[in-house]
Amino acid sequence: MSFKYDECQPKPLTKKRAIIGVDVGINALATCSDGTTYPKVKAYKQAKKRLTRYQRRVQKKEPGSKNRAKAVKKLAKTHKKIADIRADALHKLTTWASFEPQHHSDRRFERKWNAQKS
Repeated sequence: MSFKYDECQPKPLTKKRAIIGVDVGINALATCSDGTTYPKVKAYKQAKKRLTRYQRRVQKKEPGSKNRAKAVKKLAKTHKKIADIRADALHKLTTWASFEPQHHSDRRFERKWNAQKS
């Protein structure tokens, strides 16, 4: 049995897009090389009161009890929500940056972001 194939070169992409660098940091969620900065997510700050309450409830329950298991589950759910909010914000930013690199200076993302926070 034998196979024959033609080696073909892939065609280069014709669409050229602007290249930017993104620095993910501590003080801001991201800073682009064109100077645009995006604020960090304040999910923990918003959920801090709830987390404190649920942690206190877990602490007061007897170890090994079903009520403690329920309280731990509620606490874990709150931590998961915080992690999901952070991941969602990062996903939105990276998706937006990859599909629309020419619009970094028009601040559309920040307007959407600030509307979601309030």
